[in-house]
Amino acid sequence: MAKKGPWLRRLGAFVRRPGVQFSVACILIIASVFEIIESFDDDLARMRLGMHHGLLLLGIMIALAAVPDMVEGLERLEESGVPDIVPDIIDDDEPQEPT
Repeated sequence: MAKKGPWLRRLGAFVRRPGVQFSVACILIIASVFEIIESFDDDLARMRLGMHHGLLLLGIMIALAAVPDMVEGLERLEESGVPDIVPDIIDDDEPQEPT
């Protein structure tokens, strides 16, 4: 078995990231929904399924598969005690001081 080069390992690590998988899934879903909307009348009249219907299903499945890993990552981030990136919401009743 041949050894993987460092670029191949980095590429594999990149495509397995939940954020990348979820982004690709969103792109597939959006593209297939646009195609479904465009061909809706023709598909309905002929009662046929096209490739765009399969891409929609694939996009949904990839998105659903990425969600548990994303939630786990967020839970680990919360447990690690990393300070919040976004400050708490300030009440509208309290006057804000200029920064």
